[in-house]
Amino acid sequence: MNGIKRLIDPNINAETFEEWALEFFKDSKFVPRDYQIETAFNILKFRRCLAELATSAGKTLISFLTVAYMLEKEKAEKILFIVPNVSLVVQAHEDFHEYNNKNRIKLKIQQIYAGQKIKSDRNVVIGTYQSLVKKPKRDFQQFDAVIVDETHKAKSNSIKTILQKCTSAQYKYGLSGTIPKDGTLDKLTLMSQTGPVISEVKAAFL
Repeated sequence: MNGIKRLIDPNINAETFEEWALEFFKDSKFVPRDYQIETAFNILKFRRCLAELATSAGKTLISFLTVAYMLEKEKAEKILFIVPNVSLVVQAHEDFHEYNNKNRIKLKIQQIYAGQKIKSDRNVVIGTYQSLVKKPKRDFQQFDAVIVDETHKAKSNSIKTILQKCTSAQYKYGLSGTIPKDGTLDKLTLMSQTGPVISEVKAAFL
């Protein structure tokens, strides 16, 4: 298919990605589980997608795996991580530093809430929907990847507004505990801006 490489990364391999992930966390107190590695791989492979992950599935660790891989392999220089509230901005910032085994990735994280300006010298920006939706389009041109956490908690319209401003992003994906029901406008809007559901980890499986 012409243009398929715009949607799917042909240069990533499941076995080599798993080896990279396990080696990254070698001698760390955190060890990613099989389904976490598989979900992170699917996201990186398909670039525009949604992953439905039950509570306690480790969404932040999966997000970190994708962020660390993109930064280390130079797939992306600047990443935007969108969360529903301020407490999750702070928590994600702390978790990313904790997962960053031996400070292997040079993380320069900025937290955005209550209207701060986006700094140009940061490689990961974590912000709330409410703060980001008001920012001008030019602020979003710099991002190569956009992650939407807890997609079901945001109004589909605010996600749509933010994602449409990210015209340079090669990666646009969402992680959610509950994706809207099939056939609803919210789900169709979400999929039009990110992509199809490529991973499902249910509570029963966990």
